[in-house]
Amino acid sequence: MEFAIVALAPVFLTIVLGWLVGKTGLISNEHWLGVDQLAFYVLFPAILMRSMIAADFGDLPVFRMMAVMICGMVTMQVLMFVLKNPTQRILKVETPAWTSVYQGTCRWHTFLCLAIMPALFGQPGLALAAVATAAITPTSNIASITVMSLYLSGPRPTVFSVGKSLFSNPFILAIIVGLSIKASGIPIPKAVLGVLDLAGAGALGIALISVGAALRFGQVKKDIRPISAAIVIKMLILPLFMAFYCMVFDVSGLPRTVAILVGALPTAAVSYIFARQMGGDAELMANIITLQIIVAAFTLPMVLAFLN
Repeated sequence: MEFAIVALAPVFLTIVLGWLVGKTGLISNEHWLGVDQLAFYVLFPAILMRSMIAADFGDLPVFRMMAVMICGMVTMQVLMFVLKNPTQRILKVETPAWTSVYQGTCRWHTFLCLAIMPALFGQPGLALAAVATAAITPTSNIASITVMSLYLSGPRPTVFSVGKSLFSNPFILAIIVGLSIKASGIPIPKAVLGVLDLAGAGALGIALISVGAALRFGQVKKDIRPISAAIVIKMLILPLFMAFYCMVFDVSGLPRTVAILVGALPTAAVSYIFARQMGGDAELMANIITLQIIVAAFTLPMVLAFLN
C-alpha cells in the first residue's frame, strides 16, 4: 500500500495542480482544448511509438493479456446493455442519463493509464499500457458509439465512419507504426529517437494537468445514485471481471496486475464530448468523470495492495 501511495501521489497531485490552474482562469477553455489536442495528436503518440520500438515483451503473454482485457470490457458492455431497463428502474434515471452511466462503466481513461503504469512499473508498465490501449480503445469506442446511436438523437454512425474513427486514432496509429518499425528491424537514427523521447517526456505532465483542469463539480447530490453506481461498477466490479479472465487465459505476474488495474481506472474524459454531441446527459457525465478520478486516488492503491 505504501509503495502504491508514494508512486501514485505525484500523479494525483499533478491533477490537483491542473484543477487549481483551471480555477484561476489563467488559461481559457479554448487554450485548454489546444493543450488536449497537443497531448492527443502529438505527445502521447510519440511516447507510445517510442515504447513500442523499445519494448521487449520476451515471454510475456501479450495476446492473452489483450484477450483478458477485451473479454472483461465486452462482458461489462454486454451486461450493461442487456440490463438497461432494470438499471434505469433501480437508478431512477431516463435514457440519456443511463447512457452516461453506461459510458462511466464501459470506457477507460487512456491518459491516466499511460501516466500511472510507468509510475508504478517503469518501462515494462508503459509497454503493457500500450498493449491495453491497442486492445480496449477500439472496443470501447465501437460499443459507446453503437449504444448511444441506438438510444439518443445524435448522428447515426456507419461502418465506414466507425472504421475511419478507429484507424485515424493517433494512439492506434502510433502503436501500429512503432510495432512495424520494431518488427522490420529498421535502424532508427538517434536524433529521431531523441525527438520521440523529448516529446514523450512532456506528455504525462501536460495530460494530467489538463485532466485536472477539466474536472467539473456540478449537482453531485442530485445525481448521487447514478454516480455511485458508475463508481462501484467500473472501479470494483470490472476489475473482478479482469481477474476472472486472467484465470481463464492463464495470465499472471505483471500482465495480470496491469490488466486488473486497467479495469479499476476511471472512465474516459472523452465520454463528456460523446454525451454532449450525441444527446446524452453531459452534466451527469462530467460528474461521473470527476468523482471517479477523485475516488481512484484511494481505490487504486487499495487494488494494488490487494494484488501484491
